[in-house]
Amino acid sequence: MRHLQRWISIFSGCTLLAAPVAADDWPQFRGAGRDNISKETGLSRTWPVGGPKVLWTTEACQGYAGAAIHSGRVYLNDYDRKANEWLVRCLNLEDGQEQWRFKEKRRIRPNHGITRTVPAVDGKYVFSLDPKCVFHCLDAATGRELWRKNLVQDYKAEIPEWYNGQCPLIEPDRVILGIGGEALMIAFDKATGREIWRTPNPEKWPLSHSSVMPAELCGVKQYLWCTLFGPLGVRASDGRLL
Repeated sequence: MRHLQRWISIFSGCTLLAAPVAADDWPQFRGAGRDNISKETGLSRTWPVGGPKVLWTTEACQGYAGAAIHSGRVYLNDYDRKANEWLVRCLNLEDGQEQWRFKEKRRIRPNHGITRTVPAVDGKYVFSLDPKCVFHCLDAATGRELWRKNLVQDYKAEIPEWYNGQCPLIEPDRVILGIGGEALMIAFDKATGREIWRTPNPEKWPLSHSSVMPAELCGVKQYLWCTLFGPLGVRASDGRLL
């Protein structure tokens, strides 16, 4: 099989029409509001001949994962096939220089690509759910692991076919994951990993590749998720299945 690689590319600010503005952070899957909307303005409607100037690139393993951006840093999941190491990397947004990398031995087969999830970042913590469903909380400044949860060992979840595809949902004081196994969904305290609440899963609905989405329906803030058996809504305040 031909060895495929991805490239993360950063383009010049020449795509802006007006004077330079502060770039909007993109701290998790689908952006800060999880709605795929950027608040940046002044974007160009046309491209220069030959495209915008490339400021820097970095090689990454094959996959579909995007990057998170927070406070001038770029965070991405990656994999070193030669060393069989799962990676979370932090790069300088300005020049692409690597600031740190977290690595852990993990044998991952290229099942339709390797990486397919985006880290969630708040400037203090980085959250990454690896392909075999180990959830890592890292220090955003250094990459040091602060706590972890193994969804298979801790909650009897099953790794989905083709591995995990869920992106963590970050909130002001917590991070939310769909679990499967012994819990439908859990809200973890960001700093400690302590469970704030968990949603029971008596019917053992299994983990899917879907990511949790926030919503307000009928005046109730809730978290929506789709398991392999169907969609569900959980009340945000206490984890009650609605």
